[in-house]
Amino acid sequence: MDGLASNISPPSSPLRVELSPTSSPSPSRSPPIKRRKWQVFDAVNSRTKSTAARWEAIGVEMMEEVPIEATSPNHLVFYEQCNVDQDISEDHSSVDSVSEFDSSTSPSAESEGSSNESELCPSSSNSECDVPEEVECSLDSSAESCPASDSDSDKEDFFELYSGCDFSVDEAVLDILTDSIKNRETQESLKCHFQTLLKYLPKRNNMPKTYSQLTNHVLRLVPDYFEKPVPYCGECLLLLDSENRCPVASCESEKVSNFYMFSLKDQIRFFFEHGNLASFLKQREASDGVIRDITDGSQYIKVKVKGEFSITLMIYTDGVTIRKSSKTKFWPLMVVICEVPPHIRHRFIIICGIWCDTRDAPMNTFLQPIVELVNEIDSEGGVLWKHPDSGEECRSVVRAPVICADAPARAKIQNLISHNGNFGCNTCEQTMEKIPLTRQELRLKRRGVKVTRKRGFMFKEIPATLRTDERMRRQARIAFNTQKPCLGVKGPTIVSCLPDLDTARCVFSEYMHGVCLGVVKRFLNLWLTVPGPWNISHFVNDMDNFMQSTAPPSDITRLPRNVSDFKYWKASEFRHWLLFYSLPCISGKLPNQYVKHWSLLVLAVYLLLQEEITRQDLKNARLLLRAFVKDVGRLYRQRDNTYNVHQLLHLDLYVKWWGPLWCTAAFSLEGCNGDVVNLTHGTKNPGIELMRNIRLVHGVEILRSMVHTQRTVGNVPKDFIPVNNCTSVHFQEDEHVFLDHGLTNVTANNVYSCVKRGRDFFTSESYTRQRKRCNYIIKFKTSESSWAYGAIRYFISQSDGIFAVVKKFRIDHSRMFYIDNLRLAVKHILPIDVTEDIVLVKVNDIVTKVIRVHDTICLNPNRYEKYL
Repeated sequence: MDGLASNISPPSSPLRVELSPTSSPSPSRSPPIKRRKWQVFDAVNSRTKSTAARWEAIGVEMMEEVPIEATSPNHLVFYEQCNVDQDISEDHSSVDSVSEFDSSTSPSAESEGSSNESELCPSSSNSECDVPEEVECSLDSSAESCPASDSDSDKEDFFELYSGCDFSVDEAVLDILTDSIKNRETQESLKCHFQTLLKYLPKRNNMPKTYSQLTNHVLRLVPDYFEKPVPYCGECLLLLDSENRCPVASCESEKVSNFYMFSLKDQIRFFFEHGNLASFLKQREASDGVIRDITDGSQYIKVKVKGEFSITLMIYTDGVTIRKSSKTKFWPLMVVICEVPPHIRHRFIIICGIWCDTRDAPMNTFLQPIVELVNEIDSEGGVLWKHPDSGEECRSVVRAPVICADAPARAKIQNLISHNGNFGCNTCEQTMEKIPLTRQELRLKRRGVKVTRKRGFMFKEIPATLRTDERMRRQARIAFNTQKPCLGVKGPTIVSCLPDLDTARCVFSEYMHGVCLGVVKRFLNLWLTVPGPWNISHFVNDMDNFMQSTAPPSDITRLPRNVSDFKYWKASEFRHWLLFYSLPCISGKLPNQYVKHWSLLVLAVYLLLQEEITRQDLKNARLLLRAFVKDVGRLYRQRDNTYNVHQLLHLDLYVKWWGPLWCTAAFSLEGCNGDVVNLTHGTKNPGIELMRNIRLVHGVEILRSMVHTQRTVGNVPKDFIPVNNCTSVHFQEDEHVFLDHGLTNVTANNVYSCVKRGRDFFTSESYTRQRKRCNYIIKFKTSESSWAYGAIRYFISQSDGIFAVVKKFRIDHSRMFYIDNLRLAVKHILPIDVTEDIVLVKVNDIVTKVIRVHDTICLNPNRYEKYL
């Protein structure tokens, strides 16, 4: 993934960016405080002796000049504006310091690193392998070549944190701010730790020198947008008119509150002009019936406006409690650009608004400004911006046809009754039915105890009528005129004013909330806490031991926790339990009919999470989910036919409309919300603090994507680096394998226990430092069209490449989880037998790591949900 700066097409001479008050790309509303602006000018003319003299005259300490010829055109030098008492003319703006940052590695350094495939990093066999991650950002192939540098050392000094350091300034800043967010540090605590760190750095270093410079290092990467307060009535929660009066005539409240909006148009223009967004936009290819992303969804195709730079936005909002001891809730309003490739989509998140109040945000009030912004852009024919390469004026048409939210927010957005009310489904018009009382409830009723009858979404052989845009608009008019809900619709919704938006299909149940936190958590609770033939609470210790003995690869961020602690699990842990751990764990404990029933859901969700979903996959998923929901009432209780279980019937429709489940999931957006809340510590003006923290977290995410370019899918470097000599392996017993491949010079000096490729870290059975992770179970190629699985014993480095000595697995098809009536098998959970067959595999033939769960191996459905 290319960094933000590295994607700017280089001019004939190096560039500097001056933060000057002369240019003004911000909205027309004048800011209450002075803000930094960006102006690009010729760096050669700016680096004169007279300029240096002016800096010294105002008392600014200068850093050592970097030779012009050593400066790559893809590396920008940023100056920060400071407050100086002296009067300085506009064309000679004062600066506080010079802060150099690395946007990409130089072409020469990159080619040297990639050419040395057999670079060795030997160490003792039991020492911790700690290899710094390489950072490489490939330059645009159309860009001009950089001026030649005097020496490699000069160029390296330009990027290094200090002379001889293996890390860049960007990496150091990223680590500091990431740790601060993770550990919920206050601003004062971060200042103290940062100043302590600076004491132990060499005097001549490129690190920011103050807390302000540290935060500005990431804030410069996000649009310098201004917040616009939007007043609303503190009693009615309705927007005030131009004279700050409540539209409700009978309201006598004088309490005025504000939420904040940010210019959508300016942020889109910023990403096109400074973030090189145009180069990332992917045009939808001709459909072959396979669904690969949101751009293959039928609803996306329906609303997509033809045009090279047209963009489609997915709106996201959700409420987050700022702290446990406070009622104040924070509701962000973000949009994601759907045309950006999935692995860098989080780099182009646009923050449109913030609601901070003790009451939940009323969606018709909160969404009205963004609806007006989108309509304003549409009436103007799109967003105008200048192409950073050609300088040509371009236009981007904007559509916002899809909204991601949880069940309570979805009901508010569509102006429906609550999800647990009658006609509460936002996709179909099925009504809830009262559930007959159980024997225990009847006994309590005879004793005079008040018993409330439960309601549920009973399974129907003939599905209910699906909601349509036309029907919902008509029902909204009826509800408005009669002041009574019509088939669940309470009235008009503000989002119906968005251009080309289908009110029935714009909002849907995304699988993080609906499946992981809804269905999976409920059934785990049934198995462990509710009496019945499904109860396996007496096996809870065995299940805990099972989870503790499972060692997933590093691709899965969270280690397995005890099943007995499931109430404290995060959504990603329920995802991993559903896809990987549950079937091997409950097999032999839960009655067989319940295991077969659960396998229906496991396989269906896996099919809908794949990178490529065929028509047959969609059909199979629909049959599996229908069979699962149908048997819930028969195997468990009628009251377990909940809203989330009912939504499973529509899951295949959501994939057909808006692409695979992973592309509309809220995992990354929810994580961003958590980071913002963790940084909020003050008790006064939490809204103002939240606005600053949102920009800071946004900048950290962009910087992370710039630094860890090798994390991106499809941009993984091909060369492995062997590390950690392994002298304790008895490799003589495998000599026949070496001879078969023509390897005759195998000694202890070229045997290794692990290799590294970008961020991917492959270990072997001989690597003893990792006990809770297993990074040596792999899938590898045996030919162009076939694969096999095995465990890496150790690695051998030879002049013609690096090889892995692998002990093969045999798939035992007789022990697979089969779904007899549909003639399907759970294809991603494979029972294995370890064989004595040893094969030699070129490391470039390793496809991926797989997850070993006792005597089975599990395959990840896609690459985009790594590190959840």
